[in-house]
Amino acid sequence: MPVKKPSAMMSGMFEGRVASRSSATAAIDIPPTGIQCASPVRPSSRLASIAAVSLIVGGIGIMNIMLVSVTERTREIGIRLAIGATEGEVLLQFLVEAVMLSLFGGVAGILVGVGAAAAGASLLKVPFVFNAWIVAVSFLFSGAVGVIFGFFPARKAAQLNPIDALRHE
Repeated sequence: MPVKKPSAMMSGMFEGRVASRSSATAAIDIPPTGIQCASPVRPSSRLASIAAVSLIVGGIGIMNIMLVSVTERTREIGIRLAIGATEGEVLLQFLVEAVMLSLFGGVAGILVGVGAAAAGASLLKVPFVFNAWIVAVSFLFSGAVGVIFGFFPARKAAQLNPIDALRHE
């Protein structure tokens, strides 16, 4: 049997029979699926894109929270710098706060994700498979988001002039 080649009009949908070039193998029937691919992007890369956008949005939220924290605690930062704290110590303080904030969010996301996956598995009557490696990587990613997006507010806090910070109301 001849091989039907998909036309440009089919947009990625294969129908009909597929025959082997070898005469020793039989033809295989592939039923039409009705699924048309709108773009050449694979679903896994779409999911990765959505995850990347979510990480960026979460990171911007962490950065905004930390910038507000720096603004509200300007006098405290000024006092710390005036009595001898180094810029590195202030930077480390705010960086640790940003990382802890993102790690708490990461733990909450992991718990919600594992819970939703377990509930979905039981509703669909499929086995639930827990992968500790994926959980560890997501925990590390949440910490990395805290470091990356918390660095700018921490640096802003560390570079404050103590005199100007003490005058701030």
